[in-house]
Amino acid sequence: MTITHDAGTIGNDIETYIQVQTFLARQARLLDAADADGFAATFTTDGVLRHASRHDALQGRTAIAEATAATAGAHAEATHRHWFDQFVVEPGPTTETVLVSYYALTSLVDRNGTVRFLPSCLVEDELHRDEAGALLVAERLVTRDDLAPAAQQADSR
Repeated sequence: MTITHDAGTIGNDIETYIQVQTFLARQARLLDAADADGFAATFTTDGVLRHASRHDALQGRTAIAEATAATAGAHAEATHRHWFDQFVVEPGPTTETVLVSYYALTSLVDRNGTVRFLPSCLVEDELHRDEAGALLVAERLVTRDDLAPAAQQADSR
């Protein structure tokens, strides 16, 4: 099967699409389990995480793990579920690079069963394949919909 889009052909690589979805699902489960070190290990050693609610970029697994642990601690009273959908998977500038964008939503369920949602986000990833072909995040930009200017939201759709 060949997937085509405006920019050209991804190739006969439905496997890449499935690999991306599986990678992100496993990553979400690490977040849901508050496994900060496991989550950070899904980034390249010099990976960068930029989040719209922060005014800086986290670089490297240690910084990403520390920030992830702090966020999980702030919501420790609730069960987290990260929901990802509307994937756009495109080839990157090299054969080892995959560009991915998707929507993300986080639900928090407290002990009484009350559900609340954090603001929805647009996530843009640059994924790199390691020597074994496994995907790792080289760079991630998370833009919260409530913090994004309306013009930027319209452009990203």
